[in-house]
Amino acid sequence: MVQKMQRESGTIQARDYLWILIDRDEKNHMREQFAELAQWEGLRERNHVAISNPRFEYWLLLHVLAHPNAASACDDKYVKNHIPAFTKNLSDCLHLFTLDSVAAAIARAQEEGWPSCLNPDKVGSGVGVLVQQMMKETRWNN
Repeated sequence: MVQKMQRESGTIQARDYLWILIDRDEKNHMREQFAELAQWEGLRERNHVAISNPRFEYWLLLHVLAHPNAASACDDKYVKNHIPAFTKNLSDCLHLFTLDSVAAAIARAQEEGWPSCLNPDKVGSGVGVLVQQMMKETRWNN
């Protein structure tokens, strides 16, 4: 992904942001890869990495729960109990994520802190930082 982003960076405009969004999966992402991500993120002010640990469902649970944990985010039955229309492609439950629930998820993520390339094992989600940036750039919140 870093190599692809480095190739793409030559074709973007100066005002554009590049984001890499990944789940923290110990079986698929080794520490050396997070060091490489950290190096890429530091190359340019508009390079960013958002990590969800243990997976993207943690970010979804932040919309409805104050303090989800890693085990609950890994359990699809648990996620479905809190987000009844949950499916992996999210198409059936997008209507559940309102501006209010997104704002709550962002606030909860900030309160708990999020994983970073330097601390990828921290349970949490950096997706809220990406969503905040999207809202700011597209004026969703106005």
